[in-house]
Amino acid sequence: MQHPLITHFEDADPEIEALMPKSVFRSTPALSQWNETDHHAIARGDPPLGKRNRGASVFGYRKWPVQTGHRRRHSAARRPSQEMSPGLRIALVVGLTLLTIGIAVLGFVPYALFVTYQVAESAQVELHHSLPVVSRPGSIVPSQAILKSVRFATPPTLPWPTNVPIGSAIATLSIPAAGVSNDVVVEGTNELQLESGPGHYASTPLPGQSGNVAIAGHRTTWLRPFYNLQAAIVGDPITLRVGSVVFHYSVTQSFTVAPSNTSVIEPLRGWWLTLTTCNPRYSAAQRLVVRARLTSVDELVPVVDHTQRATPPARVTVAAPPSALPSPPPAVLIGWLVAAAALLVVTFRRAIRSRVYLFGFLPAAACLYEAYGAAVHLIPGGW
Repeated sequence: MQHPLITHFEDADPEIEALMPKSVFRSTPALSQWNETDHHAIARGDPPLGKRNRGASVFGYRKWPVQTGHRRRHSAARRPSQEMSPGLRIALVVGLTLLTIGIAVLGFVPYALFVTYQVAESAQVELHHSLPVVSRPGSIVPSQAILKSVRFATPPTLPWPTNVPIGSAIATLSIPAAGVSNDVVVEGTNELQLESGPGHYASTPLPGQSGNVAIAGHRTTWLRPFYNLQAAIVGDPITLRVGSVVFHYSVTQSFTVAPSNTSVIEPLRGWWLTLTTCNPRYSAAQRLVVRARLTSVDELVPVVDHTQRATPPARVTVAAPPSALPSPPPAVLIGWLVAAAALLVVTFRRAIRSRVYLFGFLPAAACLYEAYGAAVHLIPGGW
């Protein structure tokens, strides 16, 4: 019986017809177009040689059985997950986990250096609107008045309230040699206060009081106000302003101590200012200390005021501290890191088979961001 797909054979050989596959031909040219080499090729199961072009269909079919099987083997090879041994799968999971941890660590560096800076800068803008106000007896200074500087004959003692709220703005600090310009100093040196800017040690005298006024600040994270504090050398000026009263200091010494050494903020006779931060940069191995002595005190008064001598202030009014979110506990960090690692592992696994990993990156990135927000609070104070 002749093959049903052979429509143009002339005197077809039954043996050749029996050897030909039944599911690969669309149409077959006349037998007169074949030569003897083609007969032998088909008998061996190879494609015919007559009038064959690479990449083109041969005798009306598109895929010869040998090529089809060859392609199926390659197609199966493209799915290695179906043929992986248990050991190879474990190695893949371990590798993806290590890759996830590496990505998380690398992502934390720009967060700690740049994101925290933007957050602290926004806090500084808000704190500038809540600076303390120093009132003079029987006078009110207009907010838009042109001011002039009048020097005190002797340093005045500012009449601070009995209890200054933690986190409230108390002064502005300027250190030209270190690149610090009008940074708001807040009351307190806990993590939450130092995230807003330089913090005043609550156990030391307030600005405008005799003794050792001590201020701490971060060096590489958040606002990093003391990033170049080492540049302040002996003789450099430091300005501390409370309302309309400006205290001028001059650096007398710069040195390093151990982090556990708290003697640098102990009481001193006279009018002193002590600044502390971590040393060296990106490390908390030491404390860099810069100490300055008060040289003069000025008062800013309106130009229209013909007063030639500064008047001791009558009262210092402190605004309420701005609202701030509480610092998350370390347990939050562990939870977010576990969630982020699990999501990223699933993401990379799905990326091998389909493109739905794009949807997995969004929650994974959100988890990592929240983890960074919790981890950055564990950075040592002043780092």
